[in-house]
Amino acid sequence: GLSRFVDTYYPDAHTFAQAEVVEISSWPITADIDLPEGGSVTGQVVDLDTGDPVEGARVIALVADAHAAGPLGAQQAVDAPGGFAITGLPPVQMKLRVRLPPGSPYLFRVHSPGAATPGVLIDGGRDTDGTVVGLHRGAEIRDTVRDRSGDPVPGASVKVIGCHLSCPLWATSDETGAYRI
Repeated sequence: GLSRFVDTYYPDAHTFAQAEVVEISSWPITADIDLPEGGSVTGQVVDLDTGDPVEGARVIALVADAHAAGPLGAQQAVDAPGGFAITGLPPVQMKLRVRLPPGSPYLFRVHSPGAATPGVLIDGGRDTDGTVVGLHRGAEIRDTVRDRSGDPVPGASVKVIGCHLSCPLWATSDETGAYRI
C-alpha cells in the first residue's frame, strides 16, 4: 500500500533501497516519510584523441547493478556541443552509457564483468558536475560486392566477425553493390 501512496504523491521517487520501517500504533495514523533526495550529473562527451565535443551523443544513467531496470533520471536540455545533464537520479551507484546516432564514427565500450575498467560510474545521490565521457573513433570498412564476372551485387549481406560489441556487425550492399560498416 505504501508503494501506491508514494507513486501517487512522490512520482519522482526512484528507490526505497534506503527506506526504514515506519511504526504506527493507533488511529488516526500520521506518519512523516522522508524519501532520499536524488542527485544529478552534468558534463560533456568528447573525442578522446582531440578533446573536441561529440555532437549527437545521448548520455543515459543506469543503476550500476541493475542495467535491466532501464534509464533513470530526467534529461535536461543543454546548449553546449556534446553537453549532457540528467537530474533526479536515485541515491545509488549509477553507470553512464552513451547512445550514439546512427552512422557515428565513435565507439563506446560497454562494461563486461571481466573488464578491468567499469565504465563511467557516479554516485546518483550527489550532484556531479563536469563529468567527461571520452569516446574513441572507430574504423570503417567499405567496398563493393561483385560476382565472379565483376558485376556489382545489390542487396548482398556482409557480416563482420570478431568486431567490438559496439560496432555494427553487418551491412547490406546498395544498388551499386557498395557497402559501408
